[in-house]
Amino acid sequence: MVARKLDAGLKLDVFRLAQDSASGEVAAALRKYLAAPPKGGLKMASPDLPYELLTDGGDPARGKAIINGHLGANCIACHRVDSDEGSEVGPMLRQIGGLRTKEELAESLVEPSAKIVAGFGIETIVLKDGTTLAGSVTKENAKSLDFRLPDGKPQKINVTAIASRTPPVSVMPPMLGILTPEEIRDVVAYLSGLKPKAAKSAKTKK
Repeated sequence: MVARKLDAGLKLDVFRLAQDSASGEVAAALRKYLAAPPKGGLKMASPDLPYELLTDGGDPARGKAIINGHLGANCIACHRVDSDEGSEVGPMLRQIGGLRTKEELAESLVEPSAKIVAGFGIETIVLKDGTTLAGSVTKENAKSLDFRLPDGKPQKINVTAIASRTPPVSVMPPMLGILTPEEIRDVVAYLSGLKPKAAKSAKTKK
C-alpha cells in the first residue's frame, strides 16, 4: 500500500487488517501510508480513512441489498433506483453510474452536501418584505428563481426581492457511521454499475 502498487480492490481489506495488527512494524507502515499521499494528495473520508479505500473491491449484490433493505440508511425513502419503488425526494439513481465516477459516488455517500444536484438541496431564502422560505431552487437565471416548497408547490421569486439566501444543503445524512466502510464500498460497486443501457442496434432492412 505504501508503494501504491496494491490492487485497488484489496486496499480496504489490507488497511483494516493493518489497523487490527499488534505489530509495531505494521503500525509504522500504516502511518507511513497515511503520511505519504500520492501526487495530488490523499483525500480523506474521515481523519483515518482515505476515500481511495471506498471505491474498489465492493460487491454489487450486497450493495443492492443495502440500498433496498438497510433500515438505517433507508435509501429508498428518498431515491428511486432500479424500479418505480422509492421516492423522488432525492435524485433518481437509475443511471447514476454513467454520470458519476466511483470517487464522486463515495463522496456523495460520506459528504452529501459536498456536491448537490440542482433542485434537490434545501436552502432558506429571506425576502426583503421579511418573508422566510425554505425549499429547493429548481431553476434560476439572473432575474428569477423557480422555487419548490416542501409541499411540492412551485413559486417564482424575483431576484430583486431577495434579501439573503443560504447555500443549499442535502437532507441526506452522512452515511459513514450509518454504514461501515465495507458497506459503503459495496454501495459504490452497485451504483457505479447503474449505467444507461446501450441503444438497441437498428434493425437491418429486409
